[in-house]
Amino acid sequence: MPKMQRALRTGEPMRYSAARLIGRAKVAVALLIFCILKSATI
Repeated sequence: MPKMQRALRTGEPMRYSAARLIGRAKVAVALLIFCILKSATI
């Protein structure tokens, strides 16, 4: 995996993957809150 090693060395894709992880977490939290509110209203 020479591409991964190069990416880790530059450190630029690390920020990118972190941003993607944060985005995914935000979506998961939003869905969770939505489900809780939906079940609370019913």
